[in-house]
Amino acid sequence: MKNQEKSKAHFFVVKKINDKAIFESGQSTRSYNSGRGREMIPQIEFRSVPTEEMKFTLAGYVHFATDGQALFSNDKYIEGEVIFTPKANYYYQVNGNLEEENPQLWIEDQDGNRIQEVVRLISN
Repeated sequence: MKNQEKSKAHFFVVKKINDKAIFESGQSTRSYNSGRGREMIPQIEFRSVPTEEMKFTLAGYVHFATDGQALFSNDKYIEGEVIFTPKANYYYQVNGNLEEENPQLWIEDQDGNRIQEVVRLISN
């Protein structure tokens, strides 16, 4: 998550593992903050994954506290896929940017190293 303000933030998440949808931080944040108006407290989802080659569908988007904000705002969204094998006892996170000219997504290891080049974007 980046660029967090009181009522919006940029989320970079895993949406699917091996083409199976998973509950991600944006969904968790929406559920937790339902009825809070324009105040948003982000909720971050963590999960363990096996140490085998898998396909991860990543997404980056602006998450707004209310549907009204999203309706009248530039709600940038990018999505891409990457295949990699996680190491045992390692922590990984999705990162990226939502710049107009060059939006990017990637996975970083626990030391902040990119473990993959920028993923192939499948929507913009």
